Amino acid sequence: QECQIAGILGGDQGVKPAEANLFGGAGMGPGAYANGKPDIIFQGRAYEIVFKPMPQMVDGQIKTLTETVWQCYDMRTGEVFWEQTAGIATRGFGPFPTVFYAPTEIEYAGIANPGGGGDPQQSAEVFLIMVYGGRLIKWRPMTGEMAANVSIAPVSSGTYYRNGYCLSVQTLENGEHRLLNWTTFGSADGLASRVVSNITFPWSSIPDTTDYNVGIASQQTTVSEGGAYVGLTIRAASLTTGQLLWEKTFTDVTQYSTNTNNADHGKIAVLTEQGTIKAWNLADGSEAWTSDPMEYPWDEPGFGAYYVGSAYGKLIRPAYSGIYAYNWNDGSLAWKYESPAEFPYETPYIDEDGNTMYSWNIGGTIADGKLYIYNTEHSATVPITRGWKMHCIDIATGEQVWSVMIAGGASKHLSDVGPVADGYLTMAGSDGFMYVFGKGQSETTVTAPDVAVPVGTTMTIKGTVLDMSPAQPGTPCVSVDSVAAQMENIHHQMPLEGIHGDREIQGVEVLLTAIGADGSCIDLGTTVTNGYYGTFTFAWTPETEGTYDIVASFAGDASYGSSAASTGVVVGPATAAGGTIEPEHPIISTEVAIVIAVVAVAAIGAVAFLALRKRK
Repeated sequence: QECQIAGILGGDQGVKPAEANLFGGAGMGPGAYANGKPDIIFQGRAYEIVFKPMPQMVDGQIKTLTETVWQCYDMRTGEVFWEQTAGIATRGFGPFPTVFYAPTEIEYAGIANPGGGGDPQQSAEVFLIMVYGGRLIKWRPMTGEMAANVSIAPVSSGTYYRNGYCLSVQTLENGEHRLLNWTTFGSADGLASRVVSNITFPWSSIPDTTDYNVGIASQQTTVSEGGAYVGLTIRAASLTTGQLLWEKTFTDVTQYSTNTNNADHGKIAVLTEQGTIKAWNLADGSEAWTSDPMEYPWDEPGFGAYYVGSAYGKLIRPAYSGIYAYNWNDGSLAWKYESPAEFPYETPYIDEDGNTMYSWNIGGTIADGKLYIYNTEHSATVPITRGWKMHCIDIATGEQVWSVMIAGGASKHLSDVGPVADGYLTMAGSDGFMYVFGKGQSETTVTAPDVAVPVGTTMTIKGTVLDMSPAQPGTPCVSVDSVAAQMENIHHQMPLEGIHGDREIQGVEVLLTAIGADGSCIDLGTTVTNGYYGTFTFAWTPETEGTYDIVASFAGDASYGSSAASTGVVVGPATAAGGTIEPEHPIISTEVAIVIAVVAVAAIGAVAFLALRKRK
């Protein structure tokens, strides 16, 4: 769906290079965020802040003005269920988003009531919630109705670290910090009745580098001398006792950015300017491991995205020439994923062997054992580099699952890869459109002769298998290996045969079955559709008379859901053997034959008479 005016379809955002703050890190919009993709997905419904032209009364006149609305729409089709005006909670600037009064989290409020026989009767209430601006606000997901709007004073916000629970830091007048663990369940006004624990804490906020599984938070501070980075101080504190566990300063390492550090698996991992990742144990500060340096020339100084991800036992680092995955247990390199450029010298970025590579400089989304991430560069210039793609990478192996030449717009701070849920992935594209990737809806048709076919005679069965997804309805379903080329052609006008002219579009397999009136089934076989048109043709020679249902079935695959269709055909008696067939009665009588002969003679005479007149 269209997010904003963005120039030619398949091109870049409609902005001058000097004004391309979008590519400087602001993403599709200022941020519960208007960023060209949903903030929450729940039961197939996406919730998103959008800017929408709407008629408004101004000085007695109706004018069309841009209104900020909170929309709920079908994740698969884009159909809008409802929308309402969204107010501004705080206004941001640059890459820092404006926050709107709209939910950012989901709360599952479960209730167990004892029933007969000791079996509990489970019921649950679900709310979309926002913790911000000194308020806890709840909305009902199906209608958008506000269910609660209560104060959480004296704190203004909180970290929603698990379902129904937040952590907030309160700073007292004497400068003491208190770590409050409180629940979002219920509708009580005020924070006092919600607090589960209240302990002294060493810091004024909860760091992003907090491992909630082991209950330890970590701070990292760069040590500077004369404007130069010369060391690193790391601290760790317990979330359960509030005790400062340890603090150590290291003079042999400097960090790349606090945004590229990650706490997980009981460790704090720091990306260094020396091109390594160093990890310390959160419990006592002892060094756990140091990775090998990343590759020269672009990755060795740590250059790349302001992001390090963690999932499935891997630490994920998008550096400039490729994406590195390290094992959390020992820091060994599990794999490196690269995106070779379509042509030599297409970009200035190369790997260790001098091969031209597409760059990386943004975070991704990890779900279902896969990393979803797109190519970009730091503060990308306009027009953006051709050939950049969205990639789906297997976290376990580092192998590509798929890629398509549709990239996001943001290039520095905020990734344009959105939530993944219910089998669908969202992304705000660099062309001003939001894309939803996932299984498309298919439609199968089948036809057979409308007249009876003699037994033993070959008949033609025809049909189609078409993609009915709202993004490209009525287009051919194509094989898994051809989907990327199909999508690039439809949405970015790339040649179907690919940039190198070496791709051929293949269709999908269709199973044909004949079902007799007695319920008997005949497996007619399979055929493959034409990848360019979505059509198929199949020849069948029936061996038995009768009425049949011809069923065409497309089983579906990783790209499309299944579909089927049927038609009927009658198989009649065989045609009689060849030979002279004498009619039972004369076709015409003798009298009629005489009349026809006389008319013929008269006609010949008239023609001859006219010919003689012309000679005279």
